[in-house]
Amino acid sequence: MKYPWAFLALTLFSLFSIAHADTYFIKLGYVEKPAALQRVAHLLQKLGFPAYQSDEAGYATIYTGPFTTMSDSRNALAAIQKSIAPDAFIVTFAPPENDCNVSKIEKREPESYGPLFAGVSIGAAFLDIRKSEEPTLHYDPDEKGLSYGILLGYDINDDFFSTLDYRHTRLDDKDLDDFFATINYRITDFYTLSPFIGLLGGYSFMEWRGDPFDATRKDSSSESLIGGGQIGAHTPLYENFQLFTLYRYIFMDHETSVSTHSQAGKIEDRSNQIIEMGIRYDF
Repeated sequence: MKYPWAFLALTLFSLFSIAHADTYFIKLGYVEKPAALQRVAHLLQKLGFPAYQSDEAGYATIYTGPFTTMSDSRNALAAIQKSIAPDAFIVTFAPPENDCNVSKIEKREPESYGPLFAGVSIGAAFLDIRKSEEPTLHYDPDEKGLSYGILLGYDINDDFFSTLDYRHTRLDDKDLDDFFATINYRITDFYTLSPFIGLLGGYSFMEWRGDPFDATRKDSSSESLIGGGQIGAHTPLYENFQLFTLYRYIFMDHETSVSTHSQAGKIEDRSNQIIEMGIRYDF
């Protein structure tokens, strides 16, 4: 052969390429809770990628792969950084099946992702109260209070979920009881965080406990249709439990008519802004 060294180099390069095939992997990061581990694995599986974990010192490192070329791994990395883990990066090492410290995360059975869930939450409420100049008030009505509630929800699919909510807002001088339904859309997931945005509608009851009026006649309660929107996020907490937080803006039209011997006026509760945090359990 005229150029034996060229043939030898080509052979060695081929053997090197075969020996190092399937060595490109993507490292997503670390998680501590099993529920978060399953959440990330589920998101990877939705994109069509397998999930692997390496247990180290009480936490798990999550990988996906293998990819046969750098080009394939870069394409996968772009999809993963966009929808799951912005800080993910490419690594190279032996295939997981040859590494005793790395194991594949098996896909959970469908029944583990039940569509029903229930939750409780607590937060702060901020009312927009508008009052006429007259009649005279003993004091300004309270605009800030404690809000807490319960919910029952249903996961329609991976993108949408709905809830039925009861929420009680307690202020120094009155109570609000809101009953409403919501429909929510999950925005692109970010690692273990699932942000969402939604609309709500329902009915509200208000009842005065205090008496800020110098009046001969006043309304002691009010009823109103309500509507509004909300934005929030939830993340796995432990097994079937998830932690969530959200901001709600609720439009309402509660009116309290007040009159004296010579004057008449009213107080209007026009909106309620609520910041809350809670826990939900997936059945």
